[in-house]
Amino acid sequence: MTATAGPLKKPAFPPFGGIVFSAEVAMPRRCALSGKAVQYGNNVSHANNKSRRRFMSNLQVASVLSDALGHSVRLRLTPRGIKTIEHNGGIDAYLLGTSTAKLSPEMKVLKRRVVTAKAKKDAKKAA
Repeated sequence: MTATAGPLKKPAFPPFGGIVFSAEVAMPRRCALSGKAVQYGNNVSHANNKSRRRFMSNLQVASVLSDALGHSVRLRLTPRGIKTIEHNGGIDAYLLGTSTAKLSPEMKVLKRRVVTAKAKKDAKKAA
């Protein structure tokens, strides 16, 4: 008695509130703003023995409020990245003032969203 089931069906909606977890997509240990990543080096003992180690960047998950989008955006940032955003007057001002060539792919997508949302608000205000 072997029960042969049909092919597995994907659910109509992604679980966990729209967040899709996949083994193919790994979260890089890289700041979304500055691009600072893991560095490699040696632990050196008093006897000058060397063993490999990793210098991890201090990544923090920060919710940054976007005025144009009207909600907060969660990003993995270093404290220097958070300070840069605050210095420039918020995530919207930073993205609009920075050229697209200097932004990471994640920030380019966010910049496009901010520009379109800001254009919609300006068009609504003008009408």
